[in-house]
Amino acid sequence: MTEINLRKLYPDYYAQDYYIAVSDIIADELLRFDRAENAYRHRVSYHKAYYSLDYGGGIENSILNLPLSPAEFYEQQETIQTIYASVYGLPKIQARRIYSRFYLNMRNADIARNENISASAVSEAIRSGLKKLSVVLKRGEVV
Repeated sequence: MTEINLRKLYPDYYAQDYYIAVSDIIADELLRFDRAENAYRHRVSYHKAYYSLDYGGGIENSILNLPLSPAEFYEQQETIQTIYASVYGLPKIQARRIYSRFYLNMRNADIARNENISASAVSEAIRSGLKKLSVVLKRGEVV
């Protein structure tokens, strides 16, 4: 058991020292939290990052995340459908590898391991597929 001073943890609520006994696990967690808080304050001070977008009632966050208008939402959905159609218009191998890389966030090495091929073959297929996609989408046609 370890004794901690609640006045140190809650200076606004305890005007005088008030000690309580807590288990060692809780004392370790309080120490870990205190160290993390001090490290955060040091980083803020070192980088002079005193201002936050989370200040106040989250007003800045709500400004940054404005809802889309119906026209913007429709345009976004059309763009997504065009990209999906273009990807699946590619040869199957390229489409599968591009889908795995960018939609499933797999690394090229993982894709190569799953398909029993080299990572360079995966990279080349993705590169050439993206090149074809770029040409198709610039022309405004779906494969």
